[in-house]
Amino acid sequence: KKWKHVSLNQVVEMNKFRKKSEGIKLNKNLFIKIIIIVVIICFAYYLLTEYTYLSEHSRKPIASLVPDEIEEEMEEINLLLNKNNEEYIENAFQTFPLDKIADFINENENINYGDELYSVAVERARRESKDLKLTREYQIDLDKKLWVGDRGKIADDFLNYVNGITNNLFNLTFSDHQIDGYHRYTFTTDPKTFSKYHLGVIFRVREFSHGWRKGLTTLDFKFRDGEDFESMLIENNRPADKYLSHSVQKIEKDVHACDHRWSRGTRVFFNEKPTLNKLSDLIEIFPPLATLNRRIDPDVDLLQSTNMNVFYWQASAMHVLPCGLKFKSTFTFMYKTIEDAFSGEVMAKKDGEWSFRLYAGLEGYSHKFVQQHLETVDDFFYKLALSEWNSDVEIDCLL
Repeated sequence: KKWKHVSLNQVVEMNKFRKKSEGIKLNKNLFIKIIIIVVIICFAYYLLTEYTYLSEHSRKPIASLVPDEIEEEMEEINLLLNKNNEEYIENAFQTFPLDKIADFINENENINYGDELYSVAVERARRESKDLKLTREYQIDLDKKLWVGDRGKIADDFLNYVNGITNNLFNLTFSDHQIDGYHRYTFTTDPKTFSKYHLGVIFRVREFSHGWRKGLTTLDFKFRDGEDFESMLIENNRPADKYLSHSVQKIEKDVHACDHRWSRGTRVFFNEKPTLNKLSDLIEIFPPLATLNRRIDPDVDLLQSTNMNVFYWQASAMHVLPCGLKFKSTFTFMYKTIEDAFSGEVMAKKDGEWSFRLYAGLEGYSHKFVQQHLETVDDFFYKLALSEWNSDVEIDCLL
């Protein structure tokens, strides 16, 4: 009954259409199968090439590595470095433990200060340390009676002695040093403001009137008398964000012949003398100040201390050896006036000082000293402290 009114020709045509439709459907399914096969082949090829690359270049996730495996990885990095595979080295410097990287740089003659890879490691360390350096400053006293007259010649005699006991490792000359003259004074507040810190909070200003930094003003906010590095990490004298780009933050161990102490200081540099009348002026530069005391009064007056209102003659030089040992050599003498400081014929108010500041690995940001650097400096400082150049009589601990 269904086909009763359908002619034979119509049946033939319908049959042709059905076969044609089935053919199209078959071709469509075949095409889809071919596409799937091609995709599978491409994906398999990608996996094969990726596996080959990874087998040659990749490493376990850093978090899964045990110390022995890290050592093996560093050895392989050394081999890759010798093959100039800097792309992989740079990636490794972004992920491996910073202390291992600092040691690796120190031991590897192919990486020197200023190299791109060195800069990559330093920048990473700076970020992770939040701009906080670790330094150690070795200091000896210089007899003020000996340093009247040609200070440059006297300094060269002193540095020749230092070069002699270090086999010319630092190769220092006075001509390497840049001379400054500045007025230094200290701010204080009502003693109750920071009573729990006693004398441990210092706000110090230096106004440069002579030398290469003439016109510059620096402001220091410093905690002193810390017990160790960890105790200084707790303190916070970070400047406001807008001052970060022209500031230096560091935790430092001051080393004398028989004494040492820890401090944490931040120094902000200004092209013009900042306004410092109220405590609120300091809080604007150092916001953490407001948290030191719950009852702090921003309107309290800043008082200029009469005890440390002095003038300085200073000569300093910064160097970085190819091995990465970064240091700063500084001569400092205190005078009553800036004219006295530069006359060359006036005796200083008290014995002067020569300091040798040593920076932890990666320019201080790794927070770990290279052991070889420490041993080198400790050895020559011991010899220097026992020499006639040191006017500090309290050296019984070394004898």
